[in-house]
Amino acid sequence: MPNSQDLKLVNFISSMQIINYPLTGYQKEDYFHLYEKVVDSLKTNPAVKCICTFGGVNQPGISDIDLLITFKKECCFSGDIISDLTERERLLFTHGVMALSEQHWFQNKSYAMWDNQKLIFGEQPEGNDILVSNEELLALKKQTALEFLFTNYIDLTLQKEYGIIKLRDLLQHTKGLTYDLNYLNLSNTPIDKHIARAKEWIANWHLQKPGDVEIKKWFLEFYNSYSHFLKSIFEKDEIYLPTTVSRNFSKNIVLKSSSSITYSREGILFPSFIAPIGQKRYLKLMNRFNKFEFSLPDTDKCENSILEKRIQFFKEMKMYNQLHFPKLGLLTTSLMSKLV
Repeated sequence: MPNSQDLKLVNFISSMQIINYPLTGYQKEDYFHLYEKVVDSLKTNPAVKCICTFGGVNQPGISDIDLLITFKKECCFSGDIISDLTERERLLFTHGVMALSEQHWFQNKSYAMWDNQKLIFGEQPEGNDILVSNEELLALKKQTALEFLFTNYIDLTLQKEYGIIKLRDLLQHTKGLTYDLNYLNLSNTPIDKHIARAKEWIANWHLQKPGDVEIKKWFLEFYNSYSHFLKSIFEKDEIYLPTTVSRNFSKNIVLKSSSSITYSREGILFPSFIAPIGQKRYLKLMNRFNKFEFSLPDTDKCENSILEKRIQFFKEMKMYNQLHFPKLGLLTTSLMSKLV
């Protein structure tokens, strides 16, 4: 007979729902057509300095579009770009369109750790990259990695607690963990095999999709491994969060200082089988009726002054963007975009 632990696992898997599956019917040409469409809509706007993309289209329907619009100094833009697109086109933007003013270009490039940027329209701002010493670079990499790793833990925990798996987002975020491990110079970690499995699914999704049960088992194994791994990381390193930044991650999530990574939840959980019916409404409902407290080891003493400069810059840039580009996103880490 199955033991209680096995029954608990079976019941948990059977109650979990998968939403936000990878999109079907998309080709790489659809992404390039969207680039052209956005450029055409902005190329006659005198406020636009340049337009860039980040990353590439590794797997149509799973890859998202990372688009950055850089505006000239003191210019404003009240649009949101996405509202003018068709519903099918909007699905390729999982986190909107980002905006930047040209006077912030070089600071943001250093502090946000840009990767694989490609110019598709206009001219980049003139000037020189900010010189960063090896010690400063190591501090930036560590802080950036810790921020992404912790934010990912929050996202995974909410999925586990709510009994839903946001599959497309999950695959994207899991693949991206490779950057964070590289920043921390870590190899042969307990989560390597889970990342490799996600990458394998991404590469072969349109040829051989994994079954729902396989995905759910992988998710639970990944979450457990990830939680233990993250706790071991934060036993050695604290994340820099000065007292000047907020501890409110969102309306229903607050951060607390602690000696280890933990979380608690208060609220009402609704049946997850209704999640596929109205995905966005279900998530809003769960967030409305549930409150989380995430604890983490943090410090207000930075190991390098560049970390203090980084956060101050993000605060100034966020205030500027809210005034000049209120409907566009901020090019920074998810954690900083919420706390500064």
